[in-house]
Amino acid sequence: MVVPTSSREERVLPEQFATTVRDRLQRNRFTRHFWTWGSFARVAVPGELKLLKLRCSLCGFSRLIRLYNGDSGIRCPRCFGGTTAMSLALVLEQELPEATAERVYELSSRGPFFRYLRRKFQSVTGSEYWPDVAPGDWKDGYQCQNVESLTYADHSFDLVTSSEVFEHVVDDLQGFRETHRVLTPNGLMVFSVPLALRRPTIERAKIEDGKVHHIEEPEYHDDSIRGRKKVLAFRSYGADIVDRLLEAGFRDAFINKTAMGRFDGEGRAIVVARA
Repeated sequence: MVVPTSSREERVLPEQFATTVRDRLQRNRFTRHFWTWGSFARVAVPGELKLLKLRCSLCGFSRLIRLYNGDSGIRCPRCFGGTTAMSLALVLEQELPEATAERVYELSSRGPFFRYLRRKFQSVTGSEYWPDVAPGDWKDGYQCQNVESLTYADHSFDLVTSSEVFEHVVDDLQGFRETHRVLTPNGLMVFSVPLALRRPTIERAKIEDGKVHHIEEPEYHDDSIRGRKKVLAFRSYGADIVDRLLEAGFRDAFINKTAMGRFDGEGRAIVVARA
């Protein structure tokens, strides 16, 4: 059954075919990605599987698949990207249409968005964070960096990106200062965080005397290294995140809403700041 809409066609997969897709996904597991066909199979809901006539902004594939109804239910079947990464790529194409950034730093080192950056830009540096590894040291082939104390020299990068990182940073203002420091003059920071546009930021937890003190009900997020619901969120950001960026030294900061409403309604607002 094809359901026409104003922007795209949505093909609802028949129940029997959806079950067949799920069975095939289970038999084709690739371990090189955090999101794999096996991962798809584990979260897919056969009655909710849909093939969407929408373009992936990461790899250009002309179809997306909805695995289930609800947030984060959409993935690209070719690059495995989700709508947060697609939203970041869409905004980057708008802010840097000619890929003019020569040196890029991404606060991760794996996944569909990192692969997109490596295709688009000439020099891309990535890192991961482990609390038991010194910043600048290496673990399992990846460099460890703490965004509150980056080991890079001043003005090392033209572009800094991140996806769902700063809500987990203990001192996010210091993290913003550090990203500003390593950016070249007029350099760009483009990143995503869970963002509520109609309220101010809510501080959820803080560190006192070396211990976590919860201000609000604890909230934990998924992480590709640590697993599901393993990483504490220290805050839930509101629209005033731009004020924090200006306080950290950025000369301009705004929330780009280009992707909102895209990708079957799952597009995300993206934060942009210029050094």
